[in-house]
Amino acid sequence: MSLRVRVTLLLSAAIILAVGFAGYATRETAVQPLRADLMRSHIHEAMQIARAIRQGSTLEDVREEDGPNVSLLDQSPARPAEVGPGKPWMQRRARGRPVLVRKGPAPAVALQLKRRWLLVESRISTDTQKLLWILIGGGLLLLGGAILVGQTVTRPLRDAQLALQRVGEGDLSQRLPIRGGEELEAVAESFNAMTERIATMLRAEKQLMAGISHELRTPLARLRLQTELLRDEGVDSTRLAQMEGNLEEIDHLVGEFMELSKLEAGASVLQLQAIQLQDLAEECVKAIPGDPPILLQGESQILFGDSARLKRVISTLLENALKYGEGSSIQVHVGQRSLSVSDQGPGVSTQDLPRLFEPFFRGSDTTSVRGYGIGLSMARQIISLHGGEISAKNQATGGLVIAFVLPPASSTKIDPDTTAALPSEV
Repeated sequence: MSLRVRVTLLLSAAIILAVGFAGYATRETAVQPLRADLMRSHIHEAMQIARAIRQGSTLEDVREEDGPNVSLLDQSPARPAEVGPGKPWMQRRARGRPVLVRKGPAPAVALQLKRRWLLVESRISTDTQKLLWILIGGGLLLLGGAILVGQTVTRPLRDAQLALQRVGEGDLSQRLPIRGGEELEAVAESFNAMTERIATMLRAEKQLMAGISHELRTPLARLRLQTELLRDEGVDSTRLAQMEGNLEEIDHLVGEFMELSKLEAGASVLQLQAIQLQDLAEECVKAIPGDPPILLQGESQILFGDSARLKRVISTLLENALKYGEGSSIQVHVGQRSLSVSDQGPGVSTQDLPRLFEPFFRGSDTTSVRGYGIGLSMARQIISLHGGEISAKNQATGGLVIAFVLPPASSTKIDPDTTAALPSEV
């Protein structure tokens, strides 16, 4: 149960109890004593009027403008069946004489003269039904106020929860509005300062990586020149080939660093065009040397995307399946807007699976395989840029499957007529 619901229910319960107690207290401390006082007053007044009439006064003489209604009846206003405990009329004695009294919202007193009956009725109504409706109406208004207060009180917490969720997803542009009182304003300011600091640190880290990657190209070029000079001096060709292979590997790694930095910093752009995933997958499979055990199946529809970058994603998934599938068959399935690559290898450990797309992350059981943990991170960046999603999971029958889904051609996430800049995570 959410905090907003709990606060609303608590306030509602308090209001219901308060209204119920107010109604009971009003009835016991105000209405009942008022009725008793009115009844005593009417009995006393009826005795006075009866005495005056016996002394010769007329009914007009004893009536008062602001007093109770006074009338003379030829017979008793209460039938015998209406007199008794639990009935409308009750019989009492006042100054030694029997008196009929009627309780309730319209109190009255009746006493017998010689041949007629004197009826004294109150002009004041003590009906509690109106009071009850007033209390119910007030309670409903307070209940609506409680719902509004519950929403107002929990709104900053709900905003903070949504902002934290988006920050956890990588969107560090989230900021909380400064409102809600001194304490909540302090929390919002601390949150905004934290996200700004993290965003600044990440930007600095990405700029540093880009700078280092760029600067490494100069010494690599000098090392290549030195190997050429050594070849001219007759150095062993096998050793030179090893040196050149290492230089090529470092150069490739630096290129990966630079590309990843551009993707994360938003310095690259997508070249959007009409594509079919089936055609891209066939090109990537044919580009793999030898005769790899890859089965390609499925069909796709026309989408808009960057053909070169999507081929890079598919190639990365194929290379990972070939590396870690331990020689098992590879299945590539192409859907209308999706593509998945699965193998029959050992899969990925449960603790490593959530971190598979992190930059430079390599699983604990992949130390024997060459790699740098950059390819899947770049694949995620490229798919996210296209407005799609990529995920990985272990298969029940064994092996790992990595799949991505792209938005339809009619999606508003990307504009097929323009070049879209890669978004930064910060």
